[in-house]
Amino acid sequence: INAEYGGLDVEWENEWEEDSLYMWRNGKFLSPVCHLLPAESKTAYFQMILPKHCPKVTQTFPIVIQLAATGDEGFQMRKKIALALVRRKGIGSLILENPYYGLRKPIGQFKGSLRKVVDVMKVTRAAIEESRSLLTWLRECTVYKGQLGITGMSMGGAFSITVGMMTPFPIACVPCMSPHSAVPVLSEGVMSKVINWDILMEQSELPLKEVKGKLEGFLNPFCSTPSYLVYHKHPISVVSVSAKHDKFIPFHSTLKVHHTLNQLKSYHVEHRWIGGGHVSGFLLHQRTSFVEAIIHAFEKLEAVEISNLESSDVYLIRRR
Repeated sequence: INAEYGGLDVEWENEWEEDSLYMWRNGKFLSPVCHLLPAESKTAYFQMILPKHCPKVTQTFPIVIQLAATGDEGFQMRKKIALALVRRKGIGSLILENPYYGLRKPIGQFKGSLRKVVDVMKVTRAAIEESRSLLTWLRECTVYKGQLGITGMSMGGAFSITVGMMTPFPIACVPCMSPHSAVPVLSEGVMSKVINWDILMEQSELPLKEVKGKLEGFLNPFCSTPSYLVYHKHPISVVSVSAKHDKFIPFHSTLKVHHTLNQLKSYHVEHRWIGGGHVSGFLLHQRTSFVEAIIHAFEKLEAVEISNLESSDVYLIRRR
């Protein structure tokens, strides 16, 4: 894999290391929106996990970018999903570290707890733009042209919807337990109990209800799934996964996600429900239901032949 494509100059941190079924390598690159980020977050870090000996095979293999949930620092939690994908279907993964998390955490920040409202916007913008750049990098630099996908849980799932809608080529998109916006998660769900509303009321000199309204007006344009993009005509295969008893994501937010995705002019849209809540859903289903949804999304994303006409790009889909 050539390191410089798609506007990214990727620097590898180690040689390929192998296990019995897979090979992995860590890389980093300068974020395309580094001007918005603190010094510690400007460099993006990722881990790539591929089927073992993939350079020696003649068949193509899919690669999915995995985005982080709130509080998910490092690669280990998502690596479990990656290894299950490699074992079951030979699907590779690229696990991206969010800005303000893990290796990209600003000095003085406690774990993944963002200190300012504007930081939520910066994480959103950076994760989306870095994912889009990585997808282009993968599409242009890989020797074996396989299908590409994007997935994530919770916050990462919301990002994956936006990235999937904005990707100008065929893609599998698997949002897991995802809200339509950061606003209901912060103002209504369990997460609302850890927000320091007293400081926000003090700084704005407004009562709580008006502070929440101001927060909604401030974040929604930047941290919501972009329903205005649902009429893009590129093929996209979507399998969403939602938890029946999710206390972090309000039910009305989940339904808005479904409504937005149902409007896509896509090859396939499907919604799946799992038992449990937000945390138990992840712990119990990450290597089963989430993995199965990713596999199914790739299976539904059939081989696509692109024909460039003078007036527009036409995607010819070969269905089974």
